[in-house]
Amino acid sequence: QHTATRCNSQGGCAVGLLFGLFLAYQVLNFFVWLAAKVFGFGAVMVCSKYPMGFCYWVVPPWVKPAVALFLLVTGIAPLLASIPNAISGAECPTYVVEQEALGGVEGVQLRRYESFPVAQMETKGRSARERMQNAFGRLTGYVTSMNKDPETGRKVNLGISGFLMIRKDGSGQPFVAALALPQKETRKVYPTPLDPQISVGTMESTLYAGTTLQGGLPEDSVLEELVDSVQDAAEAQGLRMKAAIVICQVMGEFKTEVLVPVATESDLATIVDVIATPAD
Repeated sequence: QHTATRCNSQGGCAVGLLFGLFLAYQVLNFFVWLAAKVFGFGAVMVCSKYPMGFCYWVVPPWVKPAVALFLLVTGIAPLLASIPNAISGAECPTYVVEQEALGGVEGVQLRRYESFPVAQMETKGRSARERMQNAFGRLTGYVTSMNKDPETGRKVNLGISGFLMIRKDGSGQPFVAALALPQKETRKVYPTPLDPQISVGTMESTLYAGTTLQGGLPEDSVLEELVDSVQDAAEAQGLRMKAAIVICQVMGEFKTEVLVPVATESDLATIVDVIATPAD
């Protein structure tokens, strides 16, 4: 059995950090070049009227990349280096792998997720990526500040979440985006969302047939193939599946999860226990 409680991937963070540093260096190089052009134009205007000693200086070609590198090391690099620590501390729902190679299909597992609180809202878009993008900012806004504590009346920063889901509970039902809420402290009641489209509830303990794809959220055609493989594995195992399909982005580990809830004695997989309601 395998239990996962936090999002963490040193390899993914290292690659992202190096790529971010490369992009930042290119941007800084451009702005240093632009500043040099502006300064050079101003120096020409001044020196044409008031010849001074510095007018005859020649700036070595290595100065501009050296300035860009200095700014990168002293300013941008520390900021980027702090991101992996923040992401690796992002909380993800706990699950236990009940069975590997479900239905004889490698890479498909039978998982039991423990219950966890979520912030959710309906979302629209032509693709799974669009639906996640349309909801992500508003849901993270609730987690960080767009809320009101019912006891103190103040805004609460709940922490970092690394688990964003998109689900559809059946034909004709809207797509729902849900963000797992951090659980660093036990709360009986979560803050009230200031966004009237967001509600807070609980995803109860559920069995899922699931598989993992490393990397960012793929195109819908790839997701459909993954869903088909998971459903085939569940059918081969003799499990009854429910209509809801859950697509998850695990941001700390930079991977996509495809989860198909299977019918058990705990026939859940939907948010059923509303513990906070939108503000009026």
